[in-house]
Amino acid sequence: WHFYYAENETLKEDVHIQQSRFQCRNGRAIVQSALDGNGIIRVPLMYCRQEVNEGRLVPAFKYWQTPPVPFYLIYHQNKYQPMRLKMFISYVMDQIKQADL
Repeated sequence: WHFYYAENETLKEDVHIQQSRFQCRNGRAIVQSALDGNGIIRVPLMYCRQEVNEGRLVPAFKYWQTPPVPFYLIYHQNKYQPMRLKMFISYVMDQIKQADL
């Protein structure tokens, strides 16, 4: 895992995981694993905001952050977009705004 210090981005730290019993690429499953007491996880806050707000999960590296990961929404832009595409774009943009990204 790669981290940088929030107040000074030149301070960086790599954390090497020696042994892991659980490996997964599904955010919900990872959060559930942490709730079940299976150790420290690294997921975006938007995956577990409710659990953190409820005190069921606690941020372990409060002043350290992970490098940002770009997110792209690519579509053909024209004035005759299908309504489902317009709604999907609107939904994604709303979710990103709510997640404070």
